[in-house]
Amino acid sequence: MPDANTLTVGLFAVIAQHERETISKRTKDALAAKKARGAQLGSPQNFTTTVIAQGQAAMQRNAREHQANQQAAQLAELLRAKGQALWQIAAKLNEVGYRTRRGKEFQATTVQRLLPALLKTDSKLTLAQKDSK
Repeated sequence: MPDANTLTVGLFAVIAQHERETISKRTKDALAAKKARGAQLGSPQNFTTTVIAQGQAAMQRNAREHQANQQAAQLAELLRAKGQALWQIAAKLNEVGYRTRRGKEFQATTVQRLLPALLKTDSKLTLAQKDSK
């Protein structure tokens, strides 16, 4: 707005403030109406165990179906089969250029989540080896 002067800018500021107040009032009224209908507001503790389980399942499904995670998991399985530790696998994945679905570097815990079935098998073998001693 090359022609904007103090009056024009002031008017736009007043209109924007009015719009903020209108949105705030509508939001407060809608929340009050919802609360009057008996809904509980404002806390993740209101989530049922079913809703929490659905959210976790969706996140795990998204991670499993992500193509880069699938490729990283294959490489991680190969490295794990060669006897490398989780932190070594994470370092190799980062070195090669893999990133998590959210663009972060791999950590040992992230690798562990990529290989849950493999690690469960490894832990059972470790327990069996300890029992045989």
